[in-house]
Amino acid sequence: MGSVTIVAPDGAIELLDYSPDVFSPTDFHTDFDALATLYCIDPAMLACEDKRSYNVYRVEIDGILVRFMEDRFFVSAMVEGRLADERLRSLQQNTLATLCQLEQAEWHIVD
Repeated sequence: MGSVTIVAPDGAIELLDYSPDVFSPTDFHTDFDALATLYCIDPAMLACEDKRSYNVYRVEIDGILVRFMEDRFFVSAMVEGRLADERLRSLQQNTLATLCQLEQAEWHIVD
């Protein structure tokens, strides 16, 4: 059972309960476990937010810093060095798969 809180313009609060069968199978909720692994190749190298910049995340892979800058409709990545081709492909594939899962929409790389 779930619930929704409704706050009316006059400040009145109403709590509505609903059963799980109310939402269709196409409804989705954010997968916070997937969100935690965004921008990484393996769980030992999780990305951390760059406190100096808004919506910028960093991860170090094989000694190379990779920065991800999130915008409203896209994510830019900057590799500060040279990653091995297979590591770069793995990072790209994992990032795309996680974004697709989180957004329930298709993502792709634009050169």
